[in-house]
Amino acid sequence: MSIQWYPGHMHKAGKEIKEVLPKIDVVIEILDARIPFSSQNPLLHAIRADKPCLKLLHKCDLADPDFTQQWQDFFRDGAKCKNANHA
Repeated sequence: MSIQWYPGHMHKAGKEIKEVLPKIDVVIEILDARIPFSSQNPLLHAIRADKPCLKLLHKCDLADPDFTQQWQDFFRDGAKCKNANHA
């Protein structure tokens, strides 16, 4: 018996994103300010192709302000907008 680790709702959401993607101009990705890199969906980059990506940090009130500023600077410089898979 094989174990299915990829939940059906994630597969369904990916399919729905692919269907509506031609109709949108920009992707808005909401990330947890406490763990922005870890809270990214690694498949989103491949799905969105060349669409521009606006990354929003939420739960900033729970995150360290200095680290939040560093992440804002990091994303503003475009380091992660091109490819979320690089460290």
